[in-house]
Amino acid sequence: MEIRRSQLAPPSCHFTEDMTGALASIRRLARTAFDALCLSHFPPILRGTNGLVHDLTRTLEG
Repeated sequence: MEIRRSQLAPPSCHFTEDMTGALASIRRLARTAFDALCLSHFPPILRGTNGLVHDLTRTLEG
């Protein structure tokens, strides 16, 4: 995952060899409770993390 235009977004296809696997991982993560989300090259997200990931998975289904 990454931050694009101040929004949580799927990983870039330029750096992700297995996009199907990456999206499946995001869906699994959305079913987990956690307090912080730490992404490489981006500041940690410390609030509303579960909701952000859950919202992202809804965009992946469309």
